[in-house]
Amino acid sequence: MNYNDHLSKNYKTYDYNGTLIIYDLGEEKNTKVIIFFDSYLKKTNSDISNIQKGRQSLINEYALYFVGKEFIKDQEKTRNFMIAQCGDE
Repeated sequence: MNYNDHLSKNYKTYDYNGTLIIYDLGEEKNTKVIIFFDSYLKKTNSDISNIQKGRQSLINEYALYFVGKEFIKDQEKTRNFMIAQCGDE
């Protein structure tokens, strides 16, 4: 899959410990959703048009769980939170 072939024109970029985070907003209109990551991640103005496309591209998707401004790395705690707040798997 070429990860940026289908990316909308409405996106935000962030840096998390040296990793580029691309947040595709699509047609999102809700301001709370649009600014969700702003208080957790360092905002950048990265131009993603030069990111190489092709089968070598890799997408990593992670559930990001914060308590206060602290990132919770324990996947089991994240999973339990998601189940409790969002329903069954």
